[in-house]
Amino acid sequence: MKALFITLIVIFAIISCKDSPNNTIANNTNNSFIISSWTNTGHPYDSTQWKDKLAGYSDLGISEILLGGRMEYLPHIIKMADSYDIKVHAWMWTLNQPGDSIAMLHPEWYSVNRNGNNSLEFRPYVDYYQWLSPFHPDAREHIINKAKKILNTEGLASLHLDYVRYVDVILGDALQPKYKLDQDHQMPEYDFGYHPIARAQFEAQFGIDPADIKYPDQ
Repeated sequence: MKALFITLIVIFAIISCKDSPNNTIANNTNNSFIISSWTNTGHPYDSTQWKDKLAGYSDLGISEILLGGRMEYLPHIIKMADSYDIKVHAWMWTLNQPGDSIAMLHPEWYSVNRNGNNSLEFRPYVDYYQWLSPFHPDAREHIINKAKKILNTEGLASLHLDYVRYVDVILGDALQPKYKLDQDHQMPEYDFGYHPIARAQFEAQFGIDPADIKYPDQ
């Protein structure tokens, strides 16, 4: 879907510029919109491949990229992108932290579903869904430190945060058959947000443990 969206933007830009002989895609004088693209650092880092990729972006009029993947490659890519006048933004998964070697040493950091399973032990839908709980202070600090490290990268335009939410409690209708599900209600195994710290805070404020609510979606 993201790739289709970017493609449509590029096509729109091409059509918009076509009628004017004084405009080109690469040198669009209309500053009313910015064309950007999501991409990944790749691994291992390949300078030749990145030079070709950035040249292609420049030819298409793409002036900003949102970069996910291996953040240690950011300085190399930023330096190269600067020669094409392309801004680099980092793109970080926030609460979903698959394969995080530090977090995996602390199961208590992970989000907990209504059945009492954390998302390190029970990974909903896909294996890379390994979500930390925003209620655990050490988990929050860990995420903040990761963000700070990225933001210290010289020349970085900004940091974009993805997965700033809980697990999908109900998937879209088109996705449910893929996982052999019929989610006509909130199933407890996919209903996250029941970390012990969260439950204690909820009960202190409202006088009831949310895990004891029989129909939480009503």
